[in-house]
Amino acid sequence: MSFNFVKVGKVKQKKENTMLNQMILEAGVVKNQGLKYSTKGTAYLSLSLVFDTLEKKDNQWNAKKNYINGTIWGKSAERLAQRIKIGAQLIIRGKLEQRSWTDNEGKNKFLHTLTIEEVHFSKKNQAKMAYA
Repeated sequence: MSFNFVKVGKVKQKKENTMLNQMILEAGVVKNQGLKYSTKGTAYLSLSLVFDTLEKKDNQWNAKKNYINGTIWGKSAERLAQRIKIGAQLIIRGKLEQRSWTDNEGKNKFLHTLTIEEVHFSKKNQAKMAYA
């Protein structure tokens, strides 16, 4: 696996005591909820993504499927929405975020999502890179 074509650039930290939150992930698109607009008129595209991690069991490494939802905003969402298809392999740079709430039974619930900042089509697609 090679990431040499992904330009990430320098990341500026906003506060001195803030920890860096950047993920680079190769993932496949399993669900595309389509381009939508927020109440303020900002475009966004929500995707369900699948990626593999390696898990060692009985002295053997096996691929384990993992799923995460991601959202990309603004003009980037509009451009990506025109080209994205189910099954597309992407290289994604973004921030991992956790959302929490209390359900109707009073139980605390948590969900991790990815706020997508940059997208490239993987070489596996045999397509040109798309800068979102």
